Formats: sequence, C-alpha cells, structure tokens
Amino acid sequence: MADVVTNSSCLIGLERIQRLELLSQVFTSIVIPEAVQQEKGCLEGTAN
Repeated sequence: MADVVTNSSCLIGLERIQRLELLSQVFTSIVIPEAVQQEKGCLEGTAN
C-alpha cells in the first residue's frame, strides 16, 4: 500500500457514490491538504 495526497475531485466523487472508505482500503496514509478540507467542509470519517 502507498501514501497519497488527495484533491477535492477524488473526495467529491467517492462521497457521491458513498465509497470514501475505498481510500483507506487502498492507501496507508491519506493526506488531505488544509485548502481541500476547507473547500469540502472537512469531511467526517475521512483520515487526515
């Protein structure tokens, strides 16, 4: 498994299909930059 830095497009798409958990199943560490957190309103249940 690898580490990843995500943007809002990925989060929006996975959120729409209710599959945000796929990120933690594929990646060891998920970094969501502060600007993305602010844009998305800090998604609940997402690793940071």
